[in-house]
Amino acid sequence: AITLGYIMLLAPLILACTAAVLFTLSVVLSIFGYFLKRKGQKPFDEAALRAEGGRFVTTKDDRIVEYFVWGSQQSSAKTMLLCHESAGTGKMMVWLYRQAVLEELNVRAIAITYPGHGYSDNQVPRRIADWPRDDVQPVLDAEKVEKFIVQGFGFGAAHAMACGVHFGSDVCVAVGINCPYLSHDICYDSSLPDNCAALPTIGSASSPWNTGLFALLELANKPLISRAPSWLPEGTVLKREQPELLEMIRNDIIRGGVRGTTGQLFDEYTIDTAGKWGFDPRSMQSKFIAVWYAEDDASVPPQHGKWLSEKLASLSNVQLDVQCTKTGFGHYSFVRKSCLAEGIQTKRLLEMSE
Repeated sequence: AITLGYIMLLAPLILACTAAVLFTLSVVLSIFGYFLKRKGQKPFDEAALRAEGGRFVTTKDDRIVEYFVWGSQQSSAKTMLLCHESAGTGKMMVWLYRQAVLEELNVRAIAITYPGHGYSDNQVPRRIADWPRDDVQPVLDAEKVEKFIVQGFGFGAAHAMACGVHFGSDVCVAVGINCPYLSHDICYDSSLPDNCAALPTIGSASSPWNTGLFALLELANKPLISRAPSWLPEGTVLKREQPELLEMIRNDIIRGGVRGTTGQLFDEYTIDTAGKWGFDPRSMQSKFIAVWYAEDDASVPPQHGKWLSEKLASLSNVQLDVQCTKTGFGHYSFVRKSCLAEGIQTKRLLEMSE
C-alpha cells in the first residue's frame, strides 16, 4: 500500500518530467532543423566526385547534376539510361549493372543522380515530369546521345516513365520499369494503396512547426535509413543470399547525403515531388515497354505493377513485356545475382527494340 501510494504521488512528477524532456528535445530538433534548412547543402566537391569516376553538368538554371558513365566504349554501343532507387545515387547503378555484362551486350550506361542526392544540387520545388528536360537533356547533350533505352527501379521507375512521356519514341526507344509505384492521383482515382498519401506538402514541411523533420532525417540517414532495406521481409533473404547487395545499398544511401539531406526531404518525403508527378504513364510515347514487379514486394504495393501492366496492355501502339514473380526477394527480385550476372532485363529491352 505504501509503495502504491508513493507511485501515485510521484506519477504527476514523472509525467511532468517526461513532458519537459520531450518538449526540450522537440525544441532542440526544431532549432537544429531550422539551421540545416537555412544553411543548405555543403559545397560541391568536384575532386571527390571525379575520384569516384563521376562526371557533372551545369544546367541552364546553374545547378550541378552528377552522373556516371560506364560500360562499352565502342562507337556502335547502344546507350542505356539508368534511374536509381530512392535515397541513393547514380553510383548505385554502376554496381548493379556490371561493366563486363555491359561490354558483352555492347551497351554504354549513364546514371544520373537526382537533385539533392549525392553531389547533385537541390531543386525545390521539383516535378518528376520536368526531370527529362531539366536534368536528362543536358547530360544527353554533353555525352552526344541521340537515342537511348531507359530502365528505372522503384523511385527511379517514375523517372524512367517520365522519359518515356517527354521524349519521342525515336529518342527514348524502350522503357524498362522495375517494381514501379504510381502517383498519388492515380492511386486516388483507382482506389489503390497509396504510400504517398500521408506525405506533407513542401509548404507544410517548410513551416517552423516541422523544421525538426530536417534534423531527424539528417541524424537518422546513416544509422537507420541506410539500414532500412534489411528490415523488410525480403531483407532476411538478402542477408542470407546476397548480403553484398544490402551493404552496397547502405553505402550508397550514406553517399546520397554527402552534401546533407535537406534536398532529399523535399524530394522524396513531400507529396509535391514523390506523389504528384505531373504526368500520366499511359501517355508514354515509347513503343517498347517492359513492366517487372513482384507479388511479395514489401516496399511498393504489387497492385501498382498489375494496374500499370493492364493499362499499358490496352494501348495499341505499345509492345509490352510483363514479368511478375514471387521469389522471396520481393522489391529486389530483379536485381538478384542471377539477373545481374546475365543482364536479363537489359537483354530483354535490347531484344524488344531491335
